[in-house]
Amino acid sequence: MQTKDSKLIGQMLIDEGIITSEQLEIGLREQQKTNDFICTTLIKLGFAPVQNVFSVLSKKLNIPYVKVKDIE
Repeated sequence: MQTKDSKLIGQMLIDEGIITSEQLEIGLREQQKTNDFICTTLIKLGFAPVQNVFSVLSKKLNIPYVKVKDIE
């Protein structure tokens, strides 16, 4: 059984309802052509908003997600 930390980022994005499994498959095929990070590919394809991806990445890395523009 995988812990949350050991899940792949693509699966975490699916689990959070940000992308579908079909979008991940398309993204993975495109990633093979571009060699970009999967998150970058999903954002470029318009499947996932940047803020949502950063939020999930922050959970994966156990680092708080802070929007700089929200800091006074």
